[in-house]
Amino acid sequence: MPSHTIWLTYGGGVFKPDEPVDLPEGTRVQVSVWRPPTPEQSARAWEAIRQISESGAFRSGGKKFTRDELHERDTTGRLDDSNPSTNP
Repeated sequence: MPSHTIWLTYGGGVFKPDEPVDLPEGTRVQVSVWRPPTPEQSARAWEAIRQISESGAFRSGGKKFTRDELHERDTTGRLDDSNPSTNP
């Protein structure tokens, strides 16, 4: 059976699935415990991402295309043969 994600609630010393699980009784499974972030943690993380994005420090290291290169390409990524300004 392929792996999939189910949500569990811990209480009384046992994990209980939040929804019915289609497994035969007695099936052994492996559980990885991951606590979802709190709303405050999520807000701080998104704020950090926003600040990095706005600072311009987020660089891919790839080629920086000129305006003409960006606007004169067809959908295949090749230079437009009909426009002599884009062909060397």
